[in-house]
Amino acid sequence: MSYTGLDKIATHTISHIKTLLDGPYLQWTQTEFIQLQNLAECPLTLVNAHGEAARLTNWKDAENDMWL
Repeated sequence: MSYTGLDKIATHTISHIKTLLDGPYLQWTQTEFIQLQNLAECPLTLVNAHGEAARLTNWKDAENDMWL
């Protein structure tokens, strides 16, 4: 994943989080909380600690509790 892709992810994530948190009349339900949680976890899921794209193709290994 290029830095341009990472920038797009960051921009999208931050803008949506701001939209959720800046709504003065927003009634928080489970749906809004899950959206916020997903937005917060998105960069952690897609990018590893080295700034590289995470390997999401080996989900069977994770499902079987194998080391990724």
